[in-house]
Amino acid sequence: MNQSNMLQLIHNLNFDFVESLFSVAMQREIDDVYIREWQKTVENTLIPLIEEDRFYFENGSIFSEGLEIFLLSFVFEYKSSSISHFIEQFQRYSESKFAHKIIENMCEIEEVDFDREIFDNPGNLARFINTNFEFSKQNKWDILQFFLNTKEYKEDLLKIFKWHYENNFKKIEKYVNERANVFEKNFETVLRKYENDFAQRLLTGLFSKENVETLLVSISCFMRKEVIAWKERKGNKRWIVAGFDYLNMIVENLDPQTEALRLLKIIADESRLKIIKLLSGKECRNPEIANLLGLTKATISHHMNVLCTHNIVDIRMDGNKIFYSVDRKKLKKRLSEIIDKIL
Repeated sequence: MNQSNMLQLIHNLNFDFVESLFSVAMQREIDDVYIREWQKTVENTLIPLIEEDRFYFENGSIFSEGLEIFLLSFVFEYKSSSISHFIEQFQRYSESKFAHKIIENMCEIEEVDFDREIFDNPGNLARFINTNFEFSKQNKWDILQFFLNTKEYKEDLLKIFKWHYENNFKKIEKYVNERANVFEKNFETVLRKYENDFAQRLLTGLFSKENVETLLVSISCFMRKEVIAWKERKGNKRWIVAGFDYLNMIVENLDPQTEALRLLKIIADESRLKIIKLLSGKECRNPEIANLLGLTKATISHHMNVLCTHNIVDIRMDGNKIFYSVDRKKLKKRLSEIIDKIL
């Protein structure tokens, strides 16, 4: 983890857990083949459960954004060490604080100030929602029902958390964690070189007019083509949750040669070159690759994590079996573009 006065790069598996839930519920596109295949399978069971429990994950709604930002900020605030710990902490969180935090995040988006006493009276709450939010009548009614029945909805969310973790996320937990670890190690040298410029690029369009003293950036496999940002109500600390692709894109804009150097270093390894050559001719599983190249399964797993993290190797799932392959045309085109950047 890179740490300085200005910028801190953080990975916490709970961010991926929260984002995996929203990614599946909202059917967000994920570039990672392994995760995309997992997501297709999970959608068939998770979405009906969400609809059954009446919890709102409507794509693009302010309510959903408020919930998502609250859960991410909850991870930051309580520094949960594991997903089970995160669920336990959320279970102990009071219903009134939960309701307050959701509407705070909704108001943050709409730039609305409110008095917490509005919760004391259903009529005051209804008038507040009706006056300050541009929702349809049905959506306003749904939001009102949430605040009047927060305990029920919190129990629904806890049920979804527990079910999603035990039945879905545990299957990819190790893969997600390993990808993040590889990304952090590769990214650390970039941060040392371009830290201040990188931080400013992240802030552009988010908090560009703010005097930011500390910028906490959390990385997530599931935050691919977007970024969620929010700020503390007091102080000059800003939080951002962003995906690997988003961060890499900013770095490439800082220095066109960064991506070229990174990719060339990755493939400038005898074992990896052999793996790439083998997989460009046929699809293989880890044990077959290890057997054909005379390497241990652990060594192959290490190399595959690196190659998959940088989208050199593609993944296909068949049940619990993972198959690896290399798209020759795609890799040749990528290498050709890199040569153009260097020369």
